[in-house]
Amino acid sequence: MLRNTGLGTMRLLRILAIAVSSSLISVDGLQMASAAIIANSQSITAKATGNWRSLLANANGAGASGSYKIIWTGGSNKQSELLAIVNTGTFDLIAQHLTFSSARNNGDTNGAPTLNFESCSGNWDNVNLTCSGTISSIASASSGQININRYLIAGNRLILRITQTRSGTGNYISTFNTLTFRSDIRSGITVNS
Repeated sequence: MLRNTGLGTMRLLRILAIAVSSSLISVDGLQMASAAIIANSQSITAKATGNWRSLLANANGAGASGSYKIIWTGGSNKQSELLAIVNTGTFDLIAQHLTFSSARNNGDTNGAPTLNFESCSGNWDNVNLTCSGTISSIASASSGQININRYLIAGNRLILRITQTRSGTGNYISTFNTLTFRSDIRSGITVNS
């Protein structure tokens, strides 16, 4: 049983790893195992400083704070737009979150369009809104929150095609916001709080 004698836990782990590797030197590969124990114990205690956040933009634009709006014009059966989630933080993210709602200019939400969210494994063509790879459906809803489990490196963007499938008259404005949580940071990162 280990007893804390005022030495830090980290130091005790190192001493234990060294003692184990020294006493059993005749076993092949043990020194590598002790080095791995030391390396792993050091990486667990590493502290990182930085921030996690994301912003919304059009497919090519810089992320801007605040809500992002798309206006869907009445009379069209199907309309699509590209929307980018930009990781403006310093940590890689393992998930992104969008909240959205749609309403007419007067605030009326009756008959709001259903929006389909899709990602592309390749690149989106910004003019034709086609994908050079495989299209994956993420969600379909008329309002609420969408959770997107995609890895997003700091400084990069995830571009989504959003398609509205409402037919009818009258314009609707869809308002989007992005949410980023501490739990969205890539696992293995320890943050001072």
